[in-house]
Amino acid sequence: MELLHRYFVNCLEVNNILPIFDTEGLVLQCSLIYNNTVRKWVIFINDYTFGNKIAELRTQLKLSQTELAEMVGVTNKAVSKWETGKSKPTTNGIRKLAAFFKIDLNELLSMKDEERNMKISKIVITGGPCAGKSTAMSWVQNAFTQIGYTVLFVPETATELITGGVAPWTCGTNAEYQKCQLKLQIEKENIFEQAARTMAVDKVLIVCDRGALDNKAYMNDMEFAEAIQFIGSNEVELRDNYDAVFHLVTAAKGAEEFYTTANNSARTETVEEAAALDLSLIHI
Repeated sequence: MELLHRYFVNCLEVNNILPIFDTEGLVLQCSLIYNNTVRKWVIFINDYTFGNKIAELRTQLKLSQTELAEMVGVTNKAVSKWETGKSKPTTNGIRKLAAFFKIDLNELLSMKDEERNMKISKIVITGGPCAGKSTAMSWVQNAFTQIGYTVLFVPETATELITGGVAPWTCGTNAEYQKCQLKLQIEKENIFEQAARTMAVDKVLIVCDRGALDNKAYMNDMEFAEAIQFIGSNEVELRDNYDAVFHLVTAAKGAEEFYTTANNSARTETVEEAAALDLSLIHI
């Protein structure tokens, strides 16, 4: 049946409607028996438009994904998937969201759908200093481009900040610097995901040169707790935002003769410090 590119909101309100759900709990089709005639409407929520709307409403209320999840009775991972377009809420979930945000149900269901089947994956390449991330990312770009992906790279946030004059030793404290870095990291990833959704392609791979949790290796427990509170998130939420994390071992562990700071002005660690950071990153 030809998709109608519309939402028939009333079918969620009428008792003699027979909804058909997909595996994610999204209403795909409703059948209305009227004058002995079966009439059908295709209903589907645009993954990305809907996700952006939920994220916008949540941030307006200054709620974390975990806090919203608790309010509507789901897991924080479910909210994360809604906002990144990887999954959709059930009809009952949509009702709860509309009630919680105090908006009309129609507003959540009346967003235009472009009938696109886009897959966006996001991975992190991390590791200790001088671990060969640049080489790995070059390989990823070549390999995944060949199998049809559009590959986007989120540059290393620490390098951008430090080379721009914002560093642990220029800010008031290391904790204040880490808050800045973590917030910028999240914002950059959101921008890349938003941009990806506008692209006329089927598959996008977003590669992060270090992820949000890399910061934890440079903070003590109290500083990290303050940092994630500052951005309104938590460790599990940050971790589950990625599809995969790949850790590359620093040259400072086993190949010390190849360890160098010459190719990165933001890299200041000694061999011993680099090895220790590598270990801390593995344990995150």
